[in-house]
Amino acid sequence: MDAQGPQFLSALVRPGVNDFALVAEDGRRTRCLYAPDTSSWARITMTGVITAQLVHAGPRDLWAEREPLLAHWRDAGRPGHERYGLTVSPDGTHTVWLDEPDGMSWRLPD
Repeated sequence: MDAQGPQFLSALVRPGVNDFALVAEDGRRTRCLYAPDTSSWARITMTGVITAQLVHAGPRDLWAEREPLLAHWRDAGRPGHERYGLTVSPDGTHTVWLDEPDGMSWRLPD
């Protein structure tokens, strides 16, 4: 949940979403997502080794937007930043890709 790979990719693909973590006195971490443009938010707190509590509100389901990126990252072997690249097309389109330009990729918002 707190790995840097999904945060890095999400910051590129969903730049308007703030992502931060809170740590309770007992060490439990809560991942928070907030989209100021819609006041949408999501908060996920680990309740066990593989269980978590998700709470969210607003017109956007920020966790539903984040979860596919997290799944791609996990399925790709939890890659670090060094495995990502960027292509800028002549028309100005920016595309982030994993491992090679023809592999898994995400078009960045304008």
